[in-house]
Amino acid sequence: MFDFMAKELFSEILDCLRKATYLPWVDMLFGSIKAWAFLSVIKYFPSLTIILKPLILFYCRDLLRHRDIKLNSITAKTPQRSDVALDIPNFISYITNATSKKAILSPEELFTNTSFLIIAGSKITATLLSGYTYHLLTNPAVYTELATQVRGRFHSLSEITFAATAKMPYLRAALQESLRMYPPLPLGMPRVIPAGGALICGSYVPEKTAVSASSWSAYQSPRNFTNPTTFLPQRWLEDNPEGGDDKKTVLQPFSVGPHGSPGRSLAFAEASLILCRLVWEFDLVLAGEVATGG
Repeated sequence: MFDFMAKELFSEILDCLRKATYLPWVDMLFGSIKAWAFLSVIKYFPSLTIILKPLILFYCRDLLRHRDIKLNSITAKTPQRSDVALDIPNFISYITNATSKKAILSPEELFTNTSFLIIAGSKITATLLSGYTYHLLTNPAVYTELATQVRGRFHSLSEITFAATAKMPYLRAALQESLRMYPPLPLGMPRVIPAGGALICGSYVPEKTAVSASSWSAYQSPRNFTNPTTFLPQRWLEDNPEGGDDKKTVLQPFSVGPHGSPGRSLAFAEASLILCRLVWEFDLVLAGEVATGG
């Protein structure tokens, strides 16, 4: 997934899959997520902040160095004018060309946005694919139905495209059910209560309070879904009685509102294409401890 996103964003060939390793700046992205998690927690413990924050920043010294290297690389590769044409257009070139003179993105802003795009388009999609594959193979009837539909519809790999997979309701239904059973972001995205406070579920919450809804809890609640612990892709199909009482709008794996993920469509397209090709070309089976129930 990193190879795919790097090519789309920067027109770079990383060869992470062939080399079976990440580049330093890719490791930097993962490391920064861990550091951010620690920094987010210790701010609730002021007495510990004085001790722990310097240690975390010391841990981040190599991360910052690789960040600066990649930032300089982006600066060097980014066209300074919108009329500069690239042999192979990428996300960066489209962002640059779409930017007006009054709102030119700085290299720092480009780096921040592309970092989020890489994480969202690679790690989150890879997590989604892991859950998708697991639930398919632990539910043989679902896997058989999907394989039958995929192999009956396509006669070659070249026929399996983004547009073609978008027309397969059962493939999409299995993907939605996988997101419900195995959300890549189970905790939900936090928000801060604005000035004046807010009334949430009948309770007053003061301003500046960080709030979040647990995706996992919502998706596994019998108040929202019938048989919530059962993998049932058919609940997402139209005119199917098994999903008639489900509150389907509860499923918001990419968040909602202005802070919702703009990469939702890309994630669905990537996962659908990859799973469709895997199912078409290979007979998938569980292995190791998972296959024996361990």
